Amino acid sequence: MEKLEQEFNELELNELEKQGEFNEELKRLAMEAANLFRTLNNLKEERKAINESIKSYEEQFKRVMQDIDFLKQPNLFNQEQSKGEEKEEEK
Repeated sequence: MEKLEQEFNELELNELEKQGEFNEELKRLAMEAANLFRTLNNLKEERKAINESIKSYEEQFKRVMQDIDFLKQPNLFNQEQSKGEEKEEEK
């Protein structure tokens, strides 16, 4: 009977030990999940800021290209300069 009781106590201790290991693993995984969640949120915020910067640079690039196109269009200054260059070439 004593041997049976001892085996039962050992089984209980093993179960408690396993439960403790399970709880520790559960705690570790919960902490890892919380850390990953925070990291993901931080990365999303960084991505949002990067996307806003990209949009701003794209708008600036578009304005610069429009300015370049505008300056390439013939205007009075360009036409007079071209006529002056043509006259010099004829000489």
